[in-house]
Order: sequence, then C-alpha cells, then structure tokens
Amino acid sequence: MKDQQPYTIFQKPNPPLLAGLVFKLLSLPNTSLKHAFSLLTTVAFIGWAVEEIHLGENWFRRALGIVVLISVFLGLYSLKK
Repeated sequence: MKDQQPYTIFQKPNPPLLAGLVFKLLSLPNTSLKHAFSLLTTVAFIGWAVEEIHLGENWFRRALGIVVLISVFLGLYSLKK
C-alpha cells in the first residue's frame, strides 16, 4: 500500500487570491475607483479559480476552483439583467 499524503484543504493563499482579497477590500468604500477595484477583484478571482482547476493539489482544490469560477460567471451574468 502506498504511503498516502493527507489532503490539503487549506494552504497559504497564492498571489491571485491575495490580490482578489485586497482589491475586494479596496472596492468597499464608495470612491471613484470602486468600479476599477471591483473589476480587478473579478479578474483576480477568475485567475485564482483557473489556477486551482489546472494546478490544484487534489480533487477538492480543483472542485473548489470550478465552483468559484461558476459563481463568478453567474454573478457577472446576473449583473447584465
């Protein structure tokens, strides 16, 4: 029987996730840059999700990337209505 590694569910945030969280915090105040920071938040979260789908360490991380990517696109779709 192979020596199995434990599943990684939580790990140190990677750069796209950190950027997304920072941009989200910067988009909260009602300033002239709110929309720009919101756009950067969306781009960063899409980048993080795609990275997790392709480079995730296990099925949980890849599934999480898929869920986040679908959520972001559903959120963008609901804005168009």
